[in-house]
Amino acid sequence: MEQRFIHQLQEIEARREDLTIRYIKLGKGGGVAEERFRNDLLYIGYDTHLQEVREWCNQARETKKRGLVVQKLQRYWVDLHNKTPGTATNFANSVLSVAEDKGDVLWFTVHKRRVYYGLSAGNELEHQLSWQDNGFNSGSSKKMKYGWCTVNKEGQVLEVNKLSAALTKTQATQGTISLIQKKAADYFLNHLLGEPFALKERANKAREDLRNSLSEIIKDLQPSEFEVLVDLIFASSGWKRDGELGGNLKFVDVTLMLPSTGETAGVQVKTKTNLKVSQQYINGDYASQGFNKFFYIYHTGEAMKREGDPNYFVWGLLEVADKAIDAGLSKWIIDRAYR
Repeated sequence: MEQRFIHQLQEIEARREDLTIRYIKLGKGGGVAEERFRNDLLYIGYDTHLQEVREWCNQARETKKRGLVVQKLQRYWVDLHNKTPGTATNFANSVLSVAEDKGDVLWFTVHKRRVYYGLSAGNELEHQLSWQDNGFNSGSSKKMKYGWCTVNKEGQVLEVNKLSAALTKTQATQGTISLIQKKAADYFLNHLLGEPFALKERANKAREDLRNSLSEIIKDLQPSEFEVLVDLIFASSGWKRDGELGGNLKFVDVTLMLPSTGETAGVQVKTKTNLKVSQQYINGDYASQGFNKFFYIYHTGEAMKREGDPNYFVWGLLEVADKAIDAGLSKWIIDRAYR
């Protein structure tokens, strides 16, 4: 992680109790996102590319002038743009939330399925030439203090599908800017700072206990049962058997095909193995047998891995148990326990 982003997280951690969390859209249709990220800028539209509008907004940074500025903005949107009073008020509040920010708002946005966040430098709205006449995306900006970051303290990329919808649902709202309520805001800050979540830790512990228990049962499976389990795991992710279990192809117990892509895979399933036995498969050429991928799967012993080959997979006992949980096969395994 870049040093500037480390400094930003340190400031967020030190000031977390005083920060407001707001979501902001990236202009209409995301039209200014890439430029904003490159230049470390916080963008806002609402005709702030016009000097008069921008100056009104900056005047609102003085508390005693805010009420008058709100009135001016409301009249502007009602009289000149035929907006309803309610819409005009929403527009005024949105643009002023950016103009009035003096560095105490943690902004975040969503672009191409990733979350970007950062603190502004707290300066006034400034004229941005490239946004002077950009149609719906004409606007102004203020400098970000550290820039826009898309990873948390642990270096994990903030992908939308891995974050709670309580936070990311804001991207679906009609407004340009949304205030994030305390529960979701605390979740976001915890996620950024790598702090534990009590329920998440409890659930992860429960999963770990389940995996360990299933592993003990899997070790007791007969070879035929273990092969069926492996077959069910692959079937859950879309792979289809292209031959009978326990066939006669050299080095292969199961042949698979993925209908969506046409890929093929050879699978060797062993209850027990060792380094010497697994070495034979390392030396084999699965590609010459027409396979795109090869899986070496076992539950007892130790197996060698084929370094530098992303299409050669080795699954041991814990990997099999994890895959079985993901495939919803926990009960299938539990039903076969006899200890």
